Amino acid sequence: MEDLDDLTSMLDNLGGGLPPLGGSSGGSGALPPLGGGFGDLPPMGGGPADLPPLGGMSGGLPPLGDSSLPPLGGGGMSSLPPLDGGSLPPLGGSGAGMSGGLPPLGGGMSGGLPPLGSGGDLPPLGSGGDLPPLGGDLSGGLPPLSGGPRAASPAQPAASLPDLPAMGAPAPLPGLPGLAAPAPLPGLDAPSGLPPLGGSSPVATAKPVARSKPMVARAKPAIVASNNTASVPAAASTTSPAALPGLPAPGGLPGLPDLGMSAPVSGVGLPTLPGLPTPGGLPSLDMGIGALDLNLGAPPPMGALPTLEVINPVRPATSFTSSTAARTAEDDFEAELPEPVRPYIKHRPLNPAEPKITITVSSPDGQQKVAVDCTSDWTVKELKDFVCDEKLDLWQSEFVELSAQAAEGLDHWLDLEKTLAQEGIQKTGHVLTLKVKWMKTPRKLVDDKVIHLYYLYAQQRVINGDWPCTRRLSLQLAALQAQITLGDYSPVKHPVGCLNDKIDLYFPAAIHSKEESSNLQRLLFVRHKNHGGMSGALAEREYLTLCRNLPAFGSEIFDVKTEDGQPSKLAVAEDGFGVLEGTKYRFVTFDSLRQWGPMEGGLTFTSMSRAGKKEVFKFLLGKYQVFAVLDLISGYYLFEKARHRDNIPDVQLPIQPKIPDPRLFEPAAKDVMRSGITREWSRLDAFKNAYLSACKDNDLKPAARVLRNVNRAIDDEVVLKKIDAHECELDATGLKALVHAMIESHSYKSTADESFDENLHFDTLDISNNLIALEGIPSLKELVHSDVPVKHLIMRRVGLGLKGAKELAPVLETNKCLVTIDMTGNGLKDAGLSVILKALKTNPNTHRYVMADNDLSDRSCLILGVMVQKNPVVTDLCIGQNSFRDSGMTQLLNGMKMTKRLRSLEVNDVGMGSSLSKALLTWLLAQTQLRILKIGSNSLGSPGSSALAKLLSSPNGLVVLDVESADVNAKALKAVFESLTSNKTMRELRIGGNKLDSKALPAFLNYLKTNQAVRKLAIGGMGLAKDTLSQTLEILANKSNLLSVDLSDTDMKTSARGLQNLIEKNSGMLELQLSKCNLTSAICTAICNGMEKNTTLRRLELDSNPMKTSLGTLSSLSKHRRLESLSLRATKIGCKELLPLCEALNSSRSLLVLDASDNKCEKELRKFQTEFSNLNFHVRFVSLDGAKKKK
Repeated sequence: MEDLDDLTSMLDNLGGGLPPLGGSSGGSGALPPLGGGFGDLPPMGGGPADLPPLGGMSGGLPPLGDSSLPPLGGGGMSSLPPLDGGSLPPLGGSGAGMSGGLPPLGGGMSGGLPPLGSGGDLPPLGSGGDLPPLGGDLSGGLPPLSGGPRAASPAQPAASLPDLPAMGAPAPLPGLPGLAAPAPLPGLDAPSGLPPLGGSSPVATAKPVARSKPMVARAKPAIVASNNTASVPAAASTTSPAALPGLPAPGGLPGLPDLGMSAPVSGVGLPTLPGLPTPGGLPSLDMGIGALDLNLGAPPPMGALPTLEVINPVRPATSFTSSTAARTAEDDFEAELPEPVRPYIKHRPLNPAEPKITITVSSPDGQQKVAVDCTSDWTVKELKDFVCDEKLDLWQSEFVELSAQAAEGLDHWLDLEKTLAQEGIQKTGHVLTLKVKWMKTPRKLVDDKVIHLYYLYAQQRVINGDWPCTRRLSLQLAALQAQITLGDYSPVKHPVGCLNDKIDLYFPAAIHSKEESSNLQRLLFVRHKNHGGMSGALAEREYLTLCRNLPAFGSEIFDVKTEDGQPSKLAVAEDGFGVLEGTKYRFVTFDSLRQWGPMEGGLTFTSMSRAGKKEVFKFLLGKYQVFAVLDLISGYYLFEKARHRDNIPDVQLPIQPKIPDPRLFEPAAKDVMRSGITREWSRLDAFKNAYLSACKDNDLKPAARVLRNVNRAIDDEVVLKKIDAHECELDATGLKALVHAMIESHSYKSTADESFDENLHFDTLDISNNLIALEGIPSLKELVHSDVPVKHLIMRRVGLGLKGAKELAPVLETNKCLVTIDMTGNGLKDAGLSVILKALKTNPNTHRYVMADNDLSDRSCLILGVMVQKNPVVTDLCIGQNSFRDSGMTQLLNGMKMTKRLRSLEVNDVGMGSSLSKALLTWLLAQTQLRILKIGSNSLGSPGSSALAKLLSSPNGLVVLDVESADVNAKALKAVFESLTSNKTMRELRIGGNKLDSKALPAFLNYLKTNQAVRKLAIGGMGLAKDTLSQTLEILANKSNLLSVDLSDTDMKTSARGLQNLIEKNSGMLELQLSKCNLTSAICTAICNGMEKNTTLRRLELDSNPMKTSLGTLSSLSKHRRLESLSLRATKIGCKELLPLCEALNSSRSLLVLDASDNKCEKELRKFQTEFSNLNFHVRFVSLDGAKKKK
């Protein structure tokens, strides 16, 4: 760090004191003394009785254009060169004037002040390297800075003292700030645009300057201080580019320190004494660098020297009148920041007079490195612009900075205004890092490459444990990181175990050291699936947003020790600092901070609560850490002070960091949970608690399926989007409890101390197959009227009827968020359908109508045809299992021909003949937007079969096709399977019930072997011979892409081994249907043996098989971990045979429903009511299915 090296070299010459601020009074190049006596200000250029103008110029200041400055001690004009070797002219003079006057600031004097400037050098003002001359005629006012006409100003008395220019950060105002005079000297009227010299405040002050006209250009905000001595304010300034011609460029003359206190070292950036003044002066401080230990003596008495007034050029004072209110500074910030536009940068060529060097610039994670050829006379800014623009295609470079590795593993941030040589970079081999220094929220950041650097800043601190997070939050962050680094989830590319040797790159040690890697990976990939399709840039933004829930978000963490030597951590953030207390950080924000700075061997902070309680924090840490902490916290203070001038106390800064334009960033975030997390909570937890409480209040048994799904989602830490309460024996009271829980949990507002997870979306409510009837209508009304955003309402076979439809219709008229309405099997008939359609007529979102199995007639076909034709939002029409004649279907088809929006058409089992089937399928040839087609259980015949084959051989986007038991001939079946072999879009195919012949069989088997896209397959009832069935079962056993397999109506008497193999080996199958398969005891045993090794199957259907003698073999299903539903409908069993099986299955932890309907159990139920009511799962004895039973 050259700053520290320069300071070390400079301090070697101090000898315990400070170099003088000047030489003899009349020497060229030295600043002459400001006066003699202590009580009054001596003349500055003439005799003691009067004060002639500076430099011998009559009546005013010289124009700011050439490179000379008149001596303040008399004589003619003389040039003021940069001060070398730490030598500055004394403020007290060197002759008799010293008697009783001000002590010189140098000359080995004990208690002197630190030198101004880096390495003792005072940077020159202006382009010529010299201070601009102060001269000209003051009677006409201060001449314009650009050399133009002077502004009019009252004439000044000849004996009055002209104002001196402020030596701090240049302020682009129509005038220069003046120096405050000692107390005995009365205030003097300054020329127009200059504030008058005031009293003798011992502290630097900053005041907003009012202006009536807009400035020519606006600079970055300077930092203000106050004359409130109780809070120890100090002058502070940011480095700003000159806004007007003639003012010094960035890196020009640094601000003069408060000469009555410990002053900041300008340019070097090394902390000085921050302590409050005491009667004995400021405490001494060991400021040794390396082996050098120096002691800075006490400063002169407070109030002995004039102070500097610093002006804030960005936040002018606002004048209020009775009729007009001025803009606030926040509005000013918003209005003056332009939209980001990629700049054109002309890069500096290599200097042939300098040796070429090669520098490597790396990203923070080391994944990207670029080599840059340059010369050591390049500035750091020129290097950064070249790297960002030419090498990285990163154009919003104002948000990032270059750093080099410094002592104690810290960053040395390079000064943009210095050359590489000045930063010690003169040879090939240096490695720099381009990264974020100020972790603040950018206001107008659109460059994805910069966002990536912000993401790396956060991700590295999460993984290394600097920002502690909970297990739940770490999983969410790890899933986003996986999306960024791995892309979309793929079960093939991302199996559990693929991150075994990289788990520490996704989780902090506090998480992965306490849990099995396989379990963490499983939970990670469950969440990773939810981010499919999310771009890397969007995932990085989501990652940063989620990090705001971390108490230490945005903090740079330093390992420190407390005053008693105990290890601790210090966090420095945009809103203040935090100290680790136990497992949480306690943050102290800038609105209560009063002071910070170095002490012997460390740092000290002083805060003041609103109640007036003072608190002092002391930390022990290394010298370079002290510098790094002071640099960061002082910079963050400057950002906040620039934005919230009145709310942030004025503080004497021990260091003057250089910061970007504060307008580039938002104010310090208020939504970061600095207080930490007291509990992990979620929307699912809120719903579960509300539901259990409602059930308890109404003396109800909670629905097992609902609780099972909720608990599973909580355990797997996934988002639940569906409240599935179908087949849960809900009555009107049970539905009321469920609806109450949904409304209450949806309205729950998380508190600031909760890590709240939005893991429940009320997209879908399924209450199908529950006898709710009319008594449940009030609860549905309450739900639809509430603000719970249910988009898909599924209420199949709940017993509504016409009366229920009329009760529900008024509520549906006012609901505007419903997308799907499914009323299958409610006996609506034509009148009920008409009522529902009329209620939803003006709904702008409802586009899926499911009205199957409602005893509809041809009259409904006419109504539906008109609706599809005139309603612009209808895309899905499901009206299967209704009895229509050809005339009615013709009317419906005529209506559908007028639309191009249909994506789903379900007209299965509606009595459609071959000619109408052909007409429908021929029309569908042009409907390439269609995704779901169900025309099963109709008679396609030869015309319809040919049209079906033609449809599938043409380009289409079908995802679901149901032609089950549709009388498709063998020739068409062959064409269908040949067309589907290479199909990559079909996910569900139901083609069973159509007989295969020897010509179609090879195409069928080839389809099974080749196609990997299908997920649900129904191929029962196709007349498969024994050998063909064995081949089929073997193929299906190895197709893990299948989720559902329907082999119903297939004789399995001789296929026990093949069936067991299918259940054992298929690791993806969730549902298996074996209805009407002539199952024997041996087959049932094979099924149970296969289930012992199966870990995925959730639904097993064994309907319409003679099971009376085989029920005992099914008892072993109680050991299966996943089975939720077992169907034994129409299996000729009674309660006496069923009860032992139920008692055995009662130990199952997964079983939810056993369907024993369509048996003789219903007649015997009264005798066994008590036994069945004590089971852990639901046994259905009465069928709620209005569909036709399979024969």
